[in-house]
Amino acid sequence: MNWKMVTVGAGEHRRGAELQSLFEAAFMAAKAPKDAAMFTNHDETHAYRFYFSPGAVRIFGSTLAKWGVVNCRPPASTAVTFLVGHADAPDELPSGHPRR
Repeated sequence: MNWKMVTVGAGEHRRGAELQSLFEAAFMAAKAPKDAAMFTNHDETHAYRFYFSPGAVRIFGSTLAKWGVVNCRPPASTAVTFLVGHADAPDELPSGHPRR
Protein backbone atom coordinates (compact mmCIF):
# COMPACT_ATOMS: atom_id res chain seq x y z
CA MET A 1 0.00 0.00 0.00
CA ASN A 2 1.24 3.51 -0.84
CA TRP A 3 1.60 6.67 1.14
CA LYS A 4 -1.16 9.20 0.45
CA MET A 5 -1.30 12.99 0.55
CA VAL A 6 -4.12 15.52 0.86
CA THR A 7 -3.56 19.21 0.11
CA VAL A 8 -5.63 21.85 1.89
CA GLY A 9 -5.53 25.44 0.64
CA ALA A 10 -4.02 28.26 2.66
CA GLY A 11 -7.43 29.74 3.50
CA GLU A 12 -8.85 26.39 4.60
CA HIS A 13 -7.28 25.94 8.04
CA ARG A 14 -10.54 24.61 9.45
CA ARG A 15 -10.62 21.85 6.84
CA GLY A 16 -7.12 20.79 7.88
CA ALA A 17 -8.14 20.74 11.53
CA GLU A 18 -11.22 18.70 10.61
CA LEU A 19 -9.11 16.18 8.69
CA GLN A 20 -6.77 15.78 11.66
CA SER A 21 -9.69 15.36 14.05
CA LEU A 22 -11.29 12.73 11.83
CA PHE A 23 -8.03 10.82 11.61
CA GLU A 24 -7.46 10.99 15.38
CA ALA A 25 -10.91 9.45 15.92
CA ALA A 26 -10.24 6.69 13.37
CA PHE A 27 -6.81 6.04 14.90
CA MET A 28 -8.28 5.62 18.38
CA ALA A 29 -11.24 3.55 17.13
CA ALA A 30 -8.78 1.19 15.43
CA LYS A 31 -6.95 0.79 18.76
CA ALA A 32 -3.98 2.97 17.74
CA PRO A 33 -2.24 0.74 15.19
CA LYS A 34 1.52 1.13 15.34
CA ASP A 35 1.89 1.56 11.56
CA ALA A 36 -0.73 4.35 11.23
CA ALA A 37 0.56 7.94 11.30
CA MET A 38 -0.27 11.41 9.98
CA PHE A 39 2.23 14.17 9.20
CA THR A 40 1.99 17.67 7.74
CA ASN A 41 3.96 20.48 6.15
CA HIS A 42 3.17 23.58 4.13
CA ASP A 43 4.52 25.16 1.00
CA GLU A 44 5.44 28.72 0.05
CA THR A 45 1.77 29.55 -0.62
CA HIS A 46 0.89 28.31 2.88
CA ALA A 47 -1.18 25.43 1.52
CA TYR A 48 -0.94 22.47 3.88
CA ARG A 49 -0.11 18.95 2.81
CA PHE A 50 -1.16 16.07 5.03
CA TYR A 51 0.67 12.75 4.64
CA PHE A 52 -0.75 9.38 5.64
CA SER A 53 1.31 6.22 6.14
CA PRO A 54 0.15 2.95 4.54
CA GLY A 55 -1.23 1.87 7.93
CA ALA A 56 -3.18 5.11 8.17
CA VAL A 57 -4.58 4.53 4.68
CA ARG A 58 -5.71 1.07 5.76
CA ILE A 59 -7.87 2.46 8.59
CA PHE A 60 -8.79 5.82 7.01
CA GLY A 61 -8.82 5.21 3.26
CA SER A 62 -12.57 5.51 2.78
CA THR A 63 -12.55 8.95 4.40
CA LEU A 64 -9.45 10.04 2.48
CA ALA A 65 -11.19 9.21 -0.79
CA LYS A 66 -13.53 12.15 -0.11
CA TRP A 67 -10.62 14.60 0.31
CA GLY A 68 -8.91 14.52 -3.08
CA VAL A 69 -6.17 12.18 -1.92
CA VAL A 70 -3.22 11.33 -4.19
CA ASN A 71 -0.42 8.77 -4.01
CA CYS A 72 2.96 10.12 -2.88
CA ARG A 73 6.37 9.03 -1.71
CA PRO A 74 7.05 8.90 2.02
CA PRO A 75 7.96 12.42 3.14
CA ALA A 76 11.43 13.13 4.47
CA SER A 77 11.58 13.32 8.24
CA THR A 78 13.22 16.73 8.05
CA ALA A 79 10.38 18.16 5.94
CA VAL A 80 7.29 17.32 8.00
CA THR A 81 5.71 17.76 11.41
CA PHE A 82 4.33 14.70 13.16
CA LEU A 83 0.63 15.04 14.05
CA VAL A 84 -0.96 11.71 15.02
CA GLY A 85 0.41 8.23 15.70
CA HIS A 86 2.86 6.49 18.00
CA ALA A 87 5.80 8.55 19.26
CA ASP A 88 8.30 6.54 17.21
CA ALA A 89 6.44 7.00 13.89
CA PRO A 90 8.79 9.79 12.70
CA ASP A 91 11.71 7.38 13.05
CA GLU A 92 10.22 5.31 10.22
CA LEU A 93 10.48 8.18 7.70
CA PRO A 94 13.42 8.59 5.33
CA SER A 95 15.83 11.34 6.27
CA GLY A 96 16.93 14.12 3.94
CA HIS A 97 15.06 16.28 1.51
CA PRO A 98 11.55 15.42 0.32
CA ARG A 99 10.98 14.06 -3.16
CA ARG A 100 7.78 14.65 -5.03
